[in-house]
Amino acid sequence: MKIYFALIVITGAIWTTHNNCLMDISRLEQEVIVEKKNLEGLKKSLNDKQLEYDKIADLKSLELEMRQKRNMEVSSEINYFKINK
Repeated sequence: MKIYFALIVITGAIWTTHNNCLMDISRLEQEVIVEKKNLEGLKKSLNDKQLEYDKIADLKSLELEMRQKRNMEVSSEINYFKINK
């Protein structure tokens, strides 16, 4: 009788521990899913901001401004502005 009781107690303890571990794993998986969705949203936002910045920093207009107003030109060897005298 003691053996059966001990077996039932051990089985119950193992079952409870297993159940707690499964609940923790499930909770962590849900958190990972939420964070992945958040990451996707942040990546989309970053791409939008980069495109907006690229539109604002129009390099052709910058090149024209440097040529006309500051008397500079783009070097053919290295892409940088140098003073044209």
